[in-house]
Amino acid sequence: MNISAKESSKTGDCRLLVGTSGFSYTEWVDAGFYPPGTKTGGMLPLYARCFAITELNYTWYQMPPSFARTLSNRKYLAVLIDRLYGLSLAVEFRHRSWADDRVFCSKRPG
Repeated sequence: MNISAKESSKTGDCRLLVGTSGFSYTEWVDAGFYPPGTKTGGMLPLYARCFAITELNYTWYQMPPSFARTLSNRKYLAVLIDRLYGLSLAVEFRHRSWADDRVFCSKRPG
């Protein structure tokens, strides 16, 4: 049964999306989820055939040391952020110190 968001708010039902924490695992080729020979660059389209959502977890990642803070790289990141605008995103606070008004304000749109 496919219920629209408008209908679900009337009935009290909710839409549940199921996915995994990440998608580009070479072990999944060996396990049979991806066809033999699938490279990491080709995994997302195959993953999307089975799951409508995935977690992109960048909590512990930083820009690589080779990423220079040049004007062209900053423009690249600005374009990337613009392309992500409008996507439903969830922010998970994993430490008590993050529960601060300044943090919440920085996550609000506009």
